Amino acid sequence: MRRMRKIFIGILVISCLILIFVYPVERKFALRAYEAYRLSQGIEDTNIESKEIFKDYKNGGYKILVKYKDDRALTYRYSYYPWTHRRGENLRFNRIFLEISNSYEVLDPPYENKCKYPPLDEK
Repeated sequence: MRRMRKIFIGILVISCLILIFVYPVERKFALRAYEAYRLSQGIEDTNIESKEIFKDYKNGGYKILVKYKDDRALTYRYSYYPWTHRRGENLRFNRIFLEISNSYEVLDPPYENKCKYPPLDEK
């Protein structure tokens, strides 16, 4: 009985450590991927009007909602995933996707004259 209690406490401690360290680390990776993507788009840090980041529990990863000062009518939604495995693709790590929307619909390609910062082509 005493051995089972030690095993249970060990599992509990390991689970707590994972929860404490994994979420902040994944958030840091998401912010780092967003910054790299933003710089690739040519957007300055001073151009950010508002930025919200939150955990996406349904799909995994993080969502980053950004409004830019020079494109106020649109919301840029960056979705970060630590790994993805889509049909017909190999497992890929550290991916970020961009979806642009106005107040009532998501913009679809082609993006010419619809937004100032269109999504980058994925490699």
